Amino acid sequence: MTQTLDKNQAKDRLDFRKIAPSEIYIPQGIEVDQKEVEKYTEILKKRGAIPDIIITADNTLVEGINELRAAIDTSQKFILARIKPGQGIKNSSNFIEIEVSKLNPHPLQKQIYGDEGDIKESKVFQAIAETGDIEPITVVCDRENPGFYRIIKGHTRTKSAIALGMLTIRAYIAEYANQQEEDEAFLSSNTTREETNEQKARRAAAWWEIIEEKNQQRIKAGKADGQNTRTRDEVGKLVGWSGFTAANAVKVIQELPTLPATEAEEVRQKLNKSVDAAHKAIAPSKSPKSPKQKAWKPEIFEKVRIIRGAHDGKRGEIRGISGSYCLVWLEGESLNSRHNLPIYELAPIAEENPVQNSAEGEIAQKAKELGLKNGKQILPDKQRNEGFNPKEISAVPASHTGLYSPADIAIALLNLKPEQISYALALALPDMSREQIEALDNALSKNWSKVA
Repeated sequence: MTQTLDKNQAKDRLDFRKIAPSEIYIPQGIEVDQKEVEKYTEILKKRGAIPDIIITADNTLVEGINELRAAIDTSQKFILARIKPGQGIKNSSNFIEIEVSKLNPHPLQKQIYGDEGDIKESKVFQAIAETGDIEPITVVCDRENPGFYRIIKGHTRTKSAIALGMLTIRAYIAEYANQQEEDEAFLSSNTTREETNEQKARRAAAWWEIIEEKNQQRIKAGKADGQNTRTRDEVGKLVGWSGFTAANAVKVIQELPTLPATEAEEVRQKLNKSVDAAHKAIAPSKSPKSPKQKAWKPEIFEKVRIIRGAHDGKRGEIRGISGSYCLVWLEGESLNSRHNLPIYELAPIAEENPVQNSAEGEIAQKAKELGLKNGKQILPDKQRNEGFNPKEISAVPASHTGLYSPADIAIALLNLKPEQISYALALALPDMSREQIEALDNALSKNWSKVA
């Protein structure tokens, strides 16, 4: 029996598009529900299909983030996505003709892909030369060069058009809220091209920086959701590697600028053959017979020097510690700026006359002055504050006054022992205003029930 379609059914059929999941751009702010992802993963395994994923005509996700994530996690090469009517690019009237002389490559293009050689050898060039057809590219207005445009998607097509003597090319002008969103769009639009390991590693490094920045933005905004997904695992999924391999590849890319030219080239050649081999090549040599040295443990407010990576040679100060990363304020930058840097990129700065930078250090010093042996008991059996002037002693170095946000201070408090907190309050209370003391009392009363 032959099946017939009415007009509405035919229209629905035309609204579908066969597309690789990696070609769908996910706008910033769309959250993934891991339980839903697991549900759709099971549906996909059993039925071989998932509910509709809705996109705009320019492949931007509208609905179906959990379904899309399930398709990516199960390595689906293609899916059927529905084009939402009235969204995105509906016809050629939404495109404009742009002079190729007014197009600039995206900054990440050179950083990741470099000089890719003779464009005439590419399959894209050969297809355009044969048919004369070029799929419209995606651009954004170049804020740094008014009147010019920066390419988000379509660098190879643009080069091909120029090589073929074309003066203009059709383009869709996109808009993004900020540079981070623009960079995400660029990285998301370059997932189907053939890449060397080095190019893939550089794309992973760019994603790593974006994801770390987004994590810090969520923390500052108080929106941390408690998910335990590691940055390396997120980056791995985005570039098609395991989290472990992605992390090692990023380390290699970060280390390359610090190596002599000849050694750097050798590491690049190893990287394009094997990420593991390149990572082993940059690992510091070990001497089993050398005496063991105590590993450096960074501390809040400790001054450091950056010894590798993008900020190599700069000095700064640790404002927060999370696992193997530190939040670092760099000298010369805004007091509110922070950079999330791995500990292996940092080295402590030795001071000839170190200033006590923690309550623990002050306790030890005061205990010594009072003739106590181990500093466990700091206050003798006297009236509180007798024998020392709180104005002369500070739990934070005087040079730091005014440089710390409430978040910095909160992080520092979490690293103090109960006796250190008690001592810090003893120092602070005499100089606190009535309003400050009332605020402290209210805060303690409000939270007492939570810990009682």
